[in-house]
Amino acid sequence: MCDLPKDTSDLIFTPLPPATIARTVPDAIREIGKSLLLQIPRRELQTDEEFSVSVRLKRGDDVSEFTLRCEVPANSYVEFVRVIWPGGLTPVKQNEAHFYVPSQNEDSSVSSTTARLRSESGMHNSLWDIFHQSVINQKRNVTEIVARFREDLIKTSHAGKHSSATEVYKLLFRVTRPPVGSPGRVAPRILWSLVSLSRQNTPDRTVLSSPIVTRLNIESSELKHLAMVIKTSALVNLAALTGQPSIHPVWVYGLTHNAQLIDVTSRATCHTGDDAIIHFANDACTKLGFSGAELDGSPGLPLVAKLDGRSATATLLVWFPKAPALRLAVGSITQTAEDLAGGNVKRVKLNRIKTEITHSK
Repeated sequence: MCDLPKDTSDLIFTPLPPATIARTVPDAIREIGKSLLLQIPRRELQTDEEFSVSVRLKRGDDVSEFTLRCEVPANSYVEFVRVIWPGGLTPVKQNEAHFYVPSQNEDSSVSSTTARLRSESGMHNSLWDIFHQSVINQKRNVTEIVARFREDLIKTSHAGKHSSATEVYKLLFRVTRPPVGSPGRVAPRILWSLVSLSRQNTPDRTVLSSPIVTRLNIESSELKHLAMVIKTSALVNLAALTGQPSIHPVWVYGLTHNAQLIDVTSRATCHTGDDAIIHFANDACTKLGFSGAELDGSPGLPLVAKLDGRSATATLLVWFPKAPALRLAVGSITQTAEDLAGGNVKRVKLNRIKTEITHSK
């Protein structure tokens, strides 16, 4: 309960800045084998963004060493960057080998496809030695990571048995941009498999699981928004009268994530809500037109443009000429034009078989 004085003229209120509430998407937890957990982001990832996958052991497990393999198809355009220990690592060269010691700074990239991660005695409290090797080819990028529990730390520290509730390591990936002229990103995903696993006091190395697939939610294209521009919001189908096809201009523009507006008319595909009214030839956005064979008009026909999962819409009013209705009237020669104009005529029924005219009332 808050009590304010009756006279608030002397009070000074400090305005608060506007607050923005961001909706967070929780990570997905996937189980591989009976001991490993993978924490994978489910949020939408953007091009050139880096993201990490956390590798953990279930609580109370006694794993002493395991080898995890991750495979990324080349057409996913997601590349493996490096392995991260909790707290971060900085590479230090020693005897031409790459050793890693803790640092508060940003992690540095691994300078070779094969690297050995090891903490120097007394410089890092990690209970794991980590090794990894990457093989890159035109079809896929494969990385194998070996994590080995440090038995020597149990003897020299008071930690005792390692707590498997803590994170063993993270894998850092980067979303890359598909090259110009490529079919684009196809079903971005990572394939995981547990190559081997051994437990404490047991020399046997066993494989306990089948491979799993984790799909990534990556922005569908380099474009943030798509817009369709038409020269006019209403068209008249003159081709239905003249028989000569006509083409009408349409443009499609895309807004990139760095706020650049680009013309993507030639790359986008377009279609209408009803091709019997007006159509895009071969789904080309530059070929909106009438062929002369249309059947009707529309007070609000939707036009749709699509490119790499983005879409834009516009509404078009289409006028269609209607032929006048045929009216047959039979009257005597004594009937005047005023009678015909006033509707004072006798209706007839034409019988094509008997070829006789029957007067109807």
